[in-house]
Amino acid sequence: GRSKNLLVIFDELFRGTNVKDACDATVAITKAFSGKRDCLFVISTHIIEAGDTLGGLCDNIRFVYFPTVMNGNVPGYTYTLTDGITSDRHGMMIINNEKVLDIIRKKDTLPDENSVKQPFIVDKQTVEDLNLLGEYRPNSIFNIFNRTHTRGGKQLLESMFHQPLNDAAAINDRVSILSFFQEKNLSYPIDDELFKTVDCYLSNNGGGSMTASFLYIARRKLMHYIGADREYEVIHRGLTGTIRFLNLLKQFVEQLSAGQVPFAYQSRLQEAKSFFADKRLQRVFETDGNRPLKWIDVVRYDFTLRAACMEELRMLMQWFYETDAYLSIAKVSRKRGFTFAKALPFEKDKNLIDIKNVCHPSLEKAIANSILLTHSQNVLFLTGANMAGKSTLMKSFSIAVYLAHMGFPVAAEEMRFS
Repeated sequence: GRSKNLLVIFDELFRGTNVKDACDATVAITKAFSGKRDCLFVISTHIIEAGDTLGGLCDNIRFVYFPTVMNGNVPGYTYTLTDGITSDRHGMMIINNEKVLDIIRKKDTLPDENSVKQPFIVDKQTVEDLNLLGEYRPNSIFNIFNRTHTRGGKQLLESMFHQPLNDAAAINDRVSILSFFQEKNLSYPIDDELFKTVDCYLSNNGGGSMTASFLYIARRKLMHYIGADREYEVIHRGLTGTIRFLNLLKQFVEQLSAGQVPFAYQSRLQEAKSFFADKRLQRVFETDGNRPLKWIDVVRYDFTLRAACMEELRMLMQWFYETDAYLSIAKVSRKRGFTFAKALPFEKDKNLIDIKNVCHPSLEKAIANSILLTHSQNVLFLTGANMAGKSTLMKSFSIAVYLAHMGFPVAAEEMRFS
């Protein structure tokens, strides 16, 4: 009744609906409340058209907005109410700032065969919306693939996520390497405790010369003998652990070398094999690291590994981190039933994205759908009710495109793309 006043405050009343329905509903509800003079009604919205329409229908509505001030390409906010209806649209602001319309209008934007390859570009908002990155974010795409055992392997996996490829040959090369590891179906070859010992040992530099190593270890051995120091024991444990580690890696390299090795991986595998063929290391491999070493052998082997061959050993460790990442990706792909996409070289007027039965990799029992975009059918107009799956399909599609540009397996039965 008239003796009771009603205050109604709505924030984004129709968020999630399509723009026309949101506009029509905003106009209808706001107009209805404007006819009840004993009611106070406040609504915030991004639907500028609703304000334009209501301005011609009702004379008792006050229109206010928060202005956006552009500092170059960076939006600034005054947080001060201003009378009127804003024309600010952040979507168009981003489009204009990035000169998207200019790019679309240009006739010469499509690259020719002689053009320089452009990087794969993705904005931060898309990365957030797709939940691509983040070790500690639940259900992130990175976490799906992160089954690494080493810090170096995890960092390499992160760098792959941060740097998608945009060259068909490079993408297919990585696909061939990951497919190779998936087909090999090899387990991670190193015990985690053993690797911690190796990592600790190699993180400390040895003597710069044989003489320096001799004097340092001899002093540590003497101090250990009289019970005044345990550093010699730490060096001995780290050295024998590293020798066991290298022997296990040598066996793993032999397993990888058996059979057909893809061309893209042959040179990388050869670098690892060259390390184990180094004449300076042969005396080290004469022991398996399971028995105590004479202190003079500790001097020799420690100098060989942490001084004479340190640079080669660093290269081998980088190869090992790559192996850790590859094994992780292959394991996930095999377990989840993912497949590798085929990257096609650019051909003018032959754009293609063909994905059969793609689904969201984070969803259990996801319903798969197929998507085909070509030069002659390059627009997909997707409709459906709220909660029907539109956003999930778009995210599934986008994640597949992103992973495919990384050379990673995708949650689909088959995929080809330009």
